[in-house]
Amino acid sequence: MGLKLHTVAPRQGWAWARDGLRLFVRRPMIFTGLFAMALLGVLILMTVPVVGGVLGMAFLPLLTLGFMLASRSALRGEPFGPGVYVEGLRGPAPQRKAMLTLCLGYALASIAVIELAHAFDG
Repeated sequence: MGLKLHTVAPRQGWAWARDGLRLFVRRPMIFTGLFAMALLGVLILMTVPVVGGVLGMAFLPLLTLGFMLASRSALRGEPFGPGVYVEGLRGPAPQRKAMLTLCLGYALASIAVIELAHAFDG
């Protein structure tokens, strides 16, 4: 399974944003609840000394995938809940390993950018 990028016209971005807002309006409470739950979870993780910030950043790709899965379920008219956040870890071992590698890479890259900015700006 590879990633294939598609070139689209700039106006497609406006259509994507409009469609996203329409989807949110269909189920505003559940999407707001999912966002609040994710925010609260990351904030709680950030209180853990030393590793909390790294874990908070590491979980962002998993949370993003959860919102994509929730959107897909909403488009299909299917029910969804907080379980979408761990759905990316429920697949076969290679898929789970790839997701965890992505999360780790995201956290390390975020830390590198923050440290680089700190080195230049102080």
